Amino acid sequence: MPKFYELTPQERLAVLVDAGQLDQADADAYATQAALPEAVAEHLIENQIGQFSLPLGVLRDLPVNDALYQVPMVTEEPSVIAAANNAPASRG
Repeated sequence: MPKFYELTPQERLAVLVDAGQLDQADADAYATQAALPEAVAEHLIENQIGQFSLPLGVLRDLPVNDALYQVPMVTEEPSVIAAANNAPASRG
């Protein structure tokens, strides 16, 4: 199975919906807000699932008080979400 960052934005949204971490209405809204061409947005941020004026990505499974959270992040710097996803505390 591919890693989350290797999936397309549509596949990432489907994973989050299937896991019950995002409802379908929000996934549909994220998928339709495109300010940038898909190819540009995909290279500006890791785990891109949608767009605002900048790409929208997600930090997966951030552990806080024995619960895992999905944290949406909007940034133009590709290494921010990648670094957060690889931080020792976010490995679950």
